[in-house]
Amino acid sequence: SSGINAEYGDYHLFYMTKPVQKAKLLEMWGDSVESIDDVREVFLCFLENKNNRHGTQVTSLPWVYEQLQSETILIKEHILKLNRNYLFTINSQPAVNAAKSNDQTFGWGPKNGYIYQKGYIEFFAQSRDAKIIIDLITKYPVLSYTISDKDGNDCYTNHQKNCPIALTWGVFPGREIIQPTIADYKTFLIWKDEAFALWEEKWACIYEEGSESRENLREIVNDMYLICLVDNDFIEATSLWQFLDEVIEKIQERENGARAESDLSC
Repeated sequence: SSGINAEYGDYHLFYMTKPVQKAKLLEMWGDSVESIDDVREVFLCFLENKNNRHGTQVTSLPWVYEQLQSETILIKEHILKLNRNYLFTINSQPAVNAAKSNDQTFGWGPKNGYIYQKGYIEFFAQSRDAKIIIDLITKYPVLSYTISDKDGNDCYTNHQKNCPIALTWGVFPGREIIQPTIADYKTFLIWKDEAFALWEEKWACIYEEGSESRENLREIVNDMYLICLVDNDFIEATSLWQFLDEVIEKIQERENGARAESDLSC
């Protein structure tokens, strides 16, 4: 399961091996992968609950097999912006400050309690975009981060490695604080291997071994980093999105500069 949230717990049971199921995946995720733009289309169609270019609704991703939860819808525009800029999200939650335990969106646990959450997000990024993130994130000390390439050879974190970070907790009458969700450095490293493996085990495997689509997807994934960010300020709860907006601005500046150079060379 994710190094952040147990809600992906039994994803490994969600294998699709029958030919008819493989055909359905080809319809959803595309019968070919020519570039990272094809990957982006799948993520965006899933998030927007739209049909892809072939007229098929994308109802799952390798890491997520149900539509967005109600709490995620509250940050949907932020998530869409990330995915439009090739930052492919697989897990997230908004910050919450003292929602009642019977709240329809955030509530859980015994009655007359209060729920708290730190905002976090987990996503894949191309190596050049991960570099932007690494260079900028020290400007935001309120953010906790863990960043790793596929093999774990290039890893960055400001976590205290033996000190998990509380992400979700509840305060209830007559009880100790209940803390069901944490961010943990060691668990992230284990989940990182599983998260990257799902690209191959769920997506790439629907294409023939040795095919151009399978090799293109592998090449895309081999250049990616898995990134987990936590905003420790659950009251103001603005630093995470401010930081990611700055990252996207840098990405767009780079792309605009590349296009300008290309136009000049013509």
